[in-house]
Amino acid sequence: MIIFFIRKYNDIDHVTPIIYKIAQTGNKEIRVLSLNYSYPIRQDYRLQLLAEKFGIEAEYIYKAFAPTRLHQMSASLLCGTREQETDESKLHYFFRRVYRIFINPRIFDSIIKRFIFSISWAELFCAKFKPAVLVFDWVKPYQYVTESLLKAAREHRIPTVAVPHGIPMFVNELFSEGLIQAGRPLQYGDKYQLFDHFVVQFNHLKKMAVRTGLPAERVHVLGSTRFCDEWRQVHAGLVSHINKNYHLGGEDKLKVVFMDTLSVYRINVEAMLDSLQRLSKLRGLQLLIKPHTRSNRLSTMALGQAAKIVDKVPSGVLCEWADVIIGTSSSILLEAYRLNKLLLYPKFFHENTMLFEDFGACWNVGNYDELEAAILTLMKDPGCRPYSEKAVQRVLTEIVCGGLEERDVLHDYSDFILGLANQRQGHGGVVFKKKI
Repeated sequence: MIIFFIRKYNDIDHVTPIIYKIAQTGNKEIRVLSLNYSYPIRQDYRLQLLAEKFGIEAEYIYKAFAPTRLHQMSASLLCGTREQETDESKLHYFFRRVYRIFINPRIFDSIIKRFIFSISWAELFCAKFKPAVLVFDWVKPYQYVTESLLKAAREHRIPTVAVPHGIPMFVNELFSEGLIQAGRPLQYGDKYQLFDHFVVQFNHLKKMAVRTGLPAERVHVLGSTRFCDEWRQVHAGLVSHINKNYHLGGEDKLKVVFMDTLSVYRINVEAMLDSLQRLSKLRGLQLLIKPHTRSNRLSTMALGQAAKIVDKVPSGVLCEWADVIIGTSSSILLEAYRLNKLLLYPKFFHENTMLFEDFGACWNVGNYDELEAAILTLMKDPGCRPYSEKAVQRVLTEIVCGGLEERDVLHDYSDFILGLANQRQGHGGVVFKKKI
């Protein structure tokens, strides 16, 4: 059995393609367990695909393994939403809401995680399910019950893998406010040392991970699952079905979507807000704003005064609708290349340097006047593109294919994880490291 652990929208975006590919082989039992007890797993369209096509139903780990009455009661109070459990009593729902408002997550770490869903519980979990491999996203050990599971897996000689939950395309190492304050880059060795294998999409990330503490033989470059050709075809079918009733309009105007990002990534919020507000007043332009999928709180009220917020429409659908995609660091900017849409990059919105910027694969503008001038140019000549297709292909080869132009990304992920499972089963449970 291979067990995949999920948490939030973003990691599901990048992990589901791997599950999909391995499920196609049909030679391993797969379970999908949510570490996040509040994520609406029944409502996620990617998880619905796994259930409908392969019969793989996502579950909350706390309910999937509740060996005692105390675990069962805790899981019942922790997990789910009213929409997911319509058959529950109003009284039960009331108690669960009170529990989650006043107890969770404030004392989850100190009580629930330490004394109920503890390392001894995780060891029993491993003993019961006997998984061949445990696959996580780039989750930190301290989040949810991850550390207990990793330590229990090590005790039972079960290989563990951390796969990407996004694509950090930053060239500079101090790319967030927290790293600036710490005065040092992200310490991969400290944060991910409990994992046997750590997967990244491209070589620049591997160099950063190795330079900050992870052994090179434990870091594997396999490309991007979310943006590889095979998964994009599958995903396009999913979003075209669930979004067929969306009417975004703007047919007679230049259609522009701004892909928001988290403010912690050194965003110049005032410059960004001022620019978007001024842009929205231009005639002949329809501007839509997509908040970041991990948080819709970044100046959403202020952004909403400037243009229409479209947080319920999948980003890929917005990219198909748009003529121009504006953004700084969100990985969805890669979809602009895939759809042959123009990527307008307002460098002055943030203090970082991006890999696609270094490759010259964007229309780089350094202030609002340049941004407006670019938009006005595109209104007159929508086909204008001051960067080459060759530069775009370099970005896609490096980031999506991990530097190998002909890489079959999903096959490589599937082969890697299945290889670990087969090694363990074929060698009495001993984990053998495999360098990719």
